This record gives sequence, C-alpha cells and structure tokens, in this order.
Amino acid sequence: MTQEGFYTDPPSRRMGFDQDGTVVLYVNQNGADIYELDVTEKQALNDETGETLFLADDRGDIGVSDIYDIVFMFPEKRSVSQIWTVVRRHGAPQQNPEGIGIYWSDDSTNGVDGTWVQSASAFETWSSETANGGNPYTAAAPEYRENLENVSIDSAKCVKFRFRCTGKGWFGDNRFYAFHLYGLKTPGETPHRIDFVNAAGSEFSQDFDFGDQPRGTERIWNPEDGFNLAQPLFLRNRSPEKVAYNVVLSMQAFTKDMHTRLRLSADNGVSWSTTLEFTEIQPLDKTGVIWVRHEVEDDADLGLYAARLKIDVGSWE
Repeated sequence: MTQEGFYTDPPSRRMGFDQDGTVVLYVNQNGADIYELDVTEKQALNDETGETLFLADDRGDIGVSDIYDIVFMFPEKRSVSQIWTVVRRHGAPQQNPEGIGIYWSDDSTNGVDGTWVQSASAFETWSSETANGGNPYTAAAPEYRENLENVSIDSAKCVKFRFRCTGKGWFGDNRFYAFHLYGLKTPGETPHRIDFVNAAGSEFSQDFDFGDQPRGTERIWNPEDGFNLAQPLFLRNRSPEKVAYNVVLSMQAFTKDMHTRLRLSADNGVSWSTTLEFTEIQPLDKTGVIWVRHEVEDDADLGLYAARLKIDVGSWE
C-alpha cells in the first residue's frame, strides 16, 4: 500500500495470495511430489523482508537437472500482469534456479491435471547472491519495483512458474526470498465481495503509494490528496442482491513499524483508529471517504515501508 524511497510506481495491484484463499503448491519432479504451503510460508513469499522460505529438494547427483513448479490456484479467475521473484539454490550458488516457463489453466483441480497453456518460455529470477556469493539481494531492493517482469495471462484459475535447477554434487534446497504477483480478478468473478473503489465506484487498478516521504512529516490520503492514484478511497459492495454485515477494515504491516504509523478515519479525519467497522453495506452501495494517515518519526529508519488494507465481512445475507 505504501512505501518510502525512489521506487517506480506500482503498475497494478499486488495480489494478497497469502490471505485471499489462494492455494500455493510446490511441485517437484513433474508432479511426483506435491507440497502445499501453509499461511506462514505463503506470507514468507509475499513480503518485503530478507527472510527466506526453504523448500526441500535434496538432489545430490552431479549433473542432474531437476524441474519443479510453484503453482498458484486462485479462488476465482484472475489476470496476471507482472511478477517478481528472488530465488537461490542453496549449496550450489553458481547454479541458481532458472525460470524456464510460465503456464496457466482454467480447469486444473490440483495444479497438475487439466489443460495448461504456455504464456512464456522463460522468465527472470533474481538470485539472492551475486556469482561470487556476496552482496545479498532482498525483496526490498530497488528491483522490487524497477525490475518487475511483464506477463500476459488473462482469466486464469491456476498459474504455475516452472524452474530448472542443476545439481552439482550438493544436497540442498531451494530458497525463495520473495514471489510477488500483480493483477486483478477477472470481471464478473466473485460477485459477492467488497472492493476498494474511487468516487465513481470503479475498482482501483493500481496500488496506492505515499511516495518518498521525509522524516517528521504526515501525509493523509483524502479527497484532496490522492497521491499516485489522484482519487479518494471508498468501499463498495459489489453484490447486486446481498447485504454485507459487520464489515471490518484493518491494516496489516509488511515491514518495520508500520502498525504504529498508519491510522484510518471514516469521519473526515475527526477521529483515527487502527480499524474501522461498518454495521452493513447495502447491495451495490459504497461507503466513505476512507482517510488514511501516515506519520513518519523524526528519527525513523530510512528505507521501504509497506502495509496493506484488509477487509473482513462477518456475513452475507
């Protein structure tokens, strides 16, 4: 949602696949071994920290080429427009995993079966180390925004990214520093939902960004200050027939102390809170404006700060 530093603007919406019902699979040796990532592991993929997610491989044969997939099974059909991944082969830093193909399916039930269409024959993977084993990269490096790779996947239920890793006599594992997906739900999917929209009721197609904010300043996203989006924030019930009850808007911090920096307001900045609650939102109605305040201390650490707004609906009736 927000960051500090001279980074390229977000090109689209980064998917919250660790929270939105997406199933993420690690498939080794062409489907012979399938492992489902848990919530903590999905969060490790979809963050901005330098922490790694270790996925076992244990191929120790010299010269053996191992192929494996990272599969995303979405709760509804989606379009994917950009990706970013940082991955390294532990034990053989000179042979980092190579992205050899991107595929999508609209009928796979387990990430392996079904009809798959190849979208790209290869893709870039950023190693977490240079060839000589030094200077680690993380997802918070400038490449996190500046070197996103464009892809063209429209209305897919499943997307998989295929890697090749060549063994060099080591027993090791594949270490993922990050895997970010950008894109939107396919129009018409999941009709009973709450969207982040502008004053006209249109869903935002780009992440919000406070930009390069100096220390000791306060910035507020409101009707006058829309920053990179140039639009105020509303919530809209997309359902044509169901009422959304007990809607809670909250903030989840990705980096550093964002939980102490962000506050929300639904009364034009008169009062501020870490969460906002709405008893009900009628079919097709929108509510707002939602104000978002970001304060930076005088002695704040320099670097990237990121968080996201999350919507929970108590019930649909």
